[in-house]
Amino acid sequence: MEHLKNMQKTYTRYLITGGEGFIASNLRKRLQGEVITLDIKSGQDVRDEKLVKKTIKEFKPDIILSLAATAGIDRVEKDPIGCIETNILGVRNLLKYKGNAKFVHWSTSEAYGEQADRNTEEDVTHVGSAGSPRWTYQASKVCADHLIVNTDKNALVVRPFNIFGLEQRGHGAIADFTNWALKGQDLKIYGDGKQIRSWCIVDDFVDAVFALLESDCSGIYNVGSPDFPQTITETAEEIIKYSGTASKLYFVPKREVDVYYRVPNISKLTRDTNWTPKRDFHEELKKTVDFCRDASV
Repeated sequence: MEHLKNMQKTYTRYLITGGEGFIASNLRKRLQGEVITLDIKSGQDVRDEKLVKKTIKEFKPDIILSLAATAGIDRVEKDPIGCIETNILGVRNLLKYKGNAKFVHWSTSEAYGEQADRNTEEDVTHVGSAGSPRWTYQASKVCADHLIVNTDKNALVVRPFNIFGLEQRGHGAIADFTNWALKGQDLKIYGDGKQIRSWCIVDDFVDAVFALLESDCSGIYNVGSPDFPQTITETAEEIIKYSGTASKLYFVPKREVDVYYRVPNISKLTRDTNWTPKRDFHEELKKTVDFCRDASV
């Protein structure tokens, strides 16, 4: 909380793109000052250069939180061009008109390719073959990273690892498993279920972002929790246990490509901010399932 208190003295006017998304919504709950959002769900597209220019000119933000992106393999597959344009041209528009505002951008842990095994921020980013929805998303996000760090040396780029929590929107392993389990449906797992993830509750993630801003950090930072790596199958079974239903697991062929191992290296983050994750994954997962159960009643 001290990070938040001190940070709010520096930043008082927040522009958030992708402002109706899961992470953005959790950020907004804890910000003080004036906050406006742009989100395609409300007809406000960051690809619209005139809209971005007008919004920044009139609102004069002192910080821009750039979260607008086309994410999710199914969505990317349906509109790969929209994904590329949003993730690159949308960022270009913000950078072009941001003025002196602090620029904070949400990148992706998928930058590291199929094996994100405690990679450092300086490690090579392996871009996959052209045309695959997963790598279309990845390539556009990596391109945006290059655009940002070469345009604005004071910009902050965060690479989230496996974020989950209450009111999670859209698709994702935990969100989908929880939804299916609470409906008594069987849980679908792609591949053999041995893919490794180390999950981070969104409250810890937001704390980390505030710590980076409090410390006036710039450059690229991995953000997540390396403390609880487990297989996708183990996570699904844990959700079934917390849901109390009779759901079972069933396995289908893996997608064209998959990320087999995704656990962050946060040594740079901890070194520069003294931040470490505080919350227990298993406790937070149970809270998430309980919240979703109560919300569906």
